[in-house]
Amino acid sequence: MNRVFLDTNSLIDILIDENNSKEYDKIRGSADNIKNSRVVIEEYLEQGYTLVVNTTSITNTTYFLQDRQKIATDIVIDKISMIEEDEDLFLVVLETKQIRQKAREYARENDADYEDALQYFCAKESGCDTIITNDKNFPKLDIRLTRTNKNLENYYPNTIK
Repeated sequence: MNRVFLDTNSLIDILIDENNSKEYDKIRGSADNIKNSRVVIEEYLEQGYTLVVNTTSITNTTYFLQDRQKIATDIVIDKISMIEEDEDLFLVVLETKQIRQKAREYARENDADYEDALQYFCAKESGCDTIITNDKNFPKLDIRLTRTNKNLENYYPNTIK
């Protein structure tokens, strides 16, 4: 079971039109980050990994593409539908009450971002051995972090590389 979890920014990176990403570039810093994400994700796909996302990431991505990028609703819905329907490529996981509780507790105890904690616990619960992220503040716990921003180092728990 080879599974890699995509954080919300990585999911946006594979869905956004990199030639029309000005608003996104303000958030991400550079269109190069979009390309880097796609390269990293493609490498995992070539190794037979399934891409895992949670329902909150889908909701946040939909909002971002429609509201910030001003992409037409039908185009956004088509992109999201592709994710939910391509079960050979994607696994969409639900946030259970238990996962949300763990995320709240972690966020409170560590003054951490709740969304990142939620994604971490979804990745852990769904058996992912890696999380693809470009978030420098993503929790460094017991799942490897593969960074798509070349200015950030990957994280290997227990220094296993």
